[in-house]
Amino acid sequence: RIEMNTLTNPHFPPRDKRSIALGFAKMVCLRTGRPADAVPRSGCCSIFALLEQLLPDTTRTEGSWNYDGVSSLELNKMLLSSGFRRVRDSRAGATNRSQDPLGAGLYVFSGVRFLNPCAPDDHSIIASRHLDLIKAFP
Repeated sequence: RIEMNTLTNPHFPPRDKRSIALGFAKMVCLRTGRPADAVPRSGCCSIFALLEQLLPDTTRTEGSWNYDGVSSLELNKMLLSSGFRRVRDSRAGATNRSQDPLGAGLYVFSGVRFLNPCAPDDHSIIASRHLDLIKAFP
């Protein structure tokens, strides 16, 4: 079992919170290069939503007291600049964010998938990356 609360220090400076958020995204995702693999950029199934649940001190949302945290928009920009590829969902039934019940919308990160902690191979990758993140932010 991986405990995420080892990284929830509210006293990290804003730059560290951005680095932690980016490291977290890289920890929970695997780049596959396959266009069919995709992770939503927004909504309840996005990387930011997961970060917000597991490391809330690193995030900033509308009406949040945490002005130092990373917003969804900032995280998406950081992911784009670190090599994640944004593509438009071109499926016939794709809907925009306001019509999508999950809030994912038309744009996704392509060639990326979430790692599954229940799968032994994926779990070992997550555990290894988690240790690296803890070492980077003691």
